[in-house]
Amino acid sequence: MFGVIFDLENIQKQLFKLKALSEEENFWSDNEKARKVMVEISELDQSIKLISDFEKKITDVKDYFNLANEENDQLMISECIDTIKRF
Repeated sequence: MFGVIFDLENIQKQLFKLKALSEEENFWSDNEKARKVMVEISELDQSIKLISDFEKKITDVKDYFNLANEENDQLMISECIDTIKRF
């Protein structure tokens, strides 16, 4: 997952399709296929959470940076830059 551009919309569409598939009446008739689908659902859920958490962190740092910039707070600006470097 790392090193690629995150396409949250496509991930969410894929997750929606797999969840719909998992709700079909005969979904569990092929246990191996069902297990693979459930693993993929779990991985997609985790990817969405990671992307959402990352986006929130970026938004938070951006907000802090804008505030620090308005107040000309060099220490806070440096902390924001250091935080971004750790991403």
